[in-house]
Amino acid sequence: MRVQYFSDEYISETETVDLIEKVSEKYKDIEGKILYKFPSIKELDKKVIVPDILIASEIMGIIVIVVDAMQVLREAEMDIFKEKIEIIDNYIYTSLMKNRNLKQNARSLKISVTTLGYCPNLSIDLEDENIFCSVSSILEYIDKIDELCTEEVVEEAIASLEQATAMIKPKERILGKEDKNTKAQLLKEIETQIARFDDEQRLSALTLLNGPQRIRGLAGSGKTIILCLKAANLHMIYPEAVVLYTFYTKSLYDYIIQLITRFYMKMTDGQIPDFENKVKVMHAWGGRQVPGVYYNACKNNGISPITFGEAKKHGNAFKYICEKFVDATQYDANKMYDYVLIDEAQDFDISFYQLCRSIVKDDHIIWCYDEVQNIFDVILQNPKETFANKYDPKGIDLIEEQKKYPCMKNDIVLHKSYRNVKKILLVAVALGFGIYNDKLIQALENNKHWEDLGFTVVEGDCSKEERVIIERNEKASPLVVDESRIEDCIRIFQAPDFSQELVY
Repeated sequence: MRVQYFSDEYISETETVDLIEKVSEKYKDIEGKILYKFPSIKELDKKVIVPDILIASEIMGIIVIVVDAMQVLREAEMDIFKEKIEIIDNYIYTSLMKNRNLKQNARSLKISVTTLGYCPNLSIDLEDENIFCSVSSILEYIDKIDELCTEEVVEEAIASLEQATAMIKPKERILGKEDKNTKAQLLKEIETQIARFDDEQRLSALTLLNGPQRIRGLAGSGKTIILCLKAANLHMIYPEAVVLYTFYTKSLYDYIIQLITRFYMKMTDGQIPDFENKVKVMHAWGGRQVPGVYYNACKNNGISPITFGEAKKHGNAFKYICEKFVDATQYDANKMYDYVLIDEAQDFDISFYQLCRSIVKDDHIIWCYDEVQNIFDVILQNPKETFANKYDPKGIDLIEEQKKYPCMKNDIVLHKSYRNVKKILLVAVALGFGIYNDKLIQALENNKHWEDLGFTVVEGDCSKEERVIIERNEKASPLVVDESRIEDCIRIFQAPDFSQELVY
């Protein structure tokens, strides 16, 4: 079983970690997942409740374990604990019942849900209440569970609980037999395949670290959806925190608002995000008429914002104003935000990263990055250099930061790309990099860089300028299109001259 941690609280919860390790070891040969601090549950006007452990597998179904450190068996404390278990159990069951793909019939599910209590400091089991005081008792109970469902049902159940289905559930397409080989059928197949988060996406969206985090992936790997779900999740779990979501492309604004709203409403059973005070969705620049990260930061720090007319005299206008802000505040501005989320981060100059770092508390900065968005500049980003300047020569060292949270990742690579099937992506890379030209247009610096993007280096070493054979990993391009229909995706036209190319 694979273990995934969604919170750094595990460091202080030794009993819970011990239980996770024992379950993971005993059932290591069983396909399944052990999720720590998943999912987050928010009832109207109540605090967020999070189960400590959720186990999901084909032969166990869904097992939820709620942990309490009570030292003495007192009726009042136990009643509160039982109520918490009941709330979690009801939430899990009702969430799954809302998904018709998981319903066996009107009253039952295709997958079992078992909720257990674990009180490691007590000395007696309350078996009739499914509350246990030892790891051995928990394991003995799990052994008795006799479940049989499919991997697809398990994944669908996890997707329902993580709220991803709030956004990427495919639109219903009613097709007849005559549509079997049409583009509509092809689109339906693709939509079905991208309707759930994979493990990398889930980990990226739901992990909560006390520090910086980078999320890397090709176009189509789901970075914007992940960042919006993370924003909604932060807003739900930390309702008093101020979260900034910023981006490069202005036309993304409405889409981002829609995504965060839908995720948050699904998480909180219909509540609306507080975009006025707590979740700030802003373009990077801004001005008097439209709020923006730079403009608002200037106002908050008593600095007169530089106009575009003035800034463009200095070359790269946006780079200039960000550098001037960092200098004016000496990289230590007022901390306006508890979290800063940067989408399309590859499109920003490092000066904007530094501006964002200077206005957020405790380096809670999360950025999504596509390192091959520009085929003429595919050098792997070094966060130490990105965030370093004369005021802080060290920058941000993700490797050192990782040591604080050894079970969690602060540099997540999304290897899968859902936007295109394998052959289209390979053709695009070959053309874009000029792989079959007499001279390459661009190349990645080493084999690891290719592997991070979901490719496999079959032969050769890129760093030594050797002849290299590269293939696309099947798992990294999960969209499958029948070979006989690939012509619907790729067409070749060789124009005799430029004018004919324009006509085509």
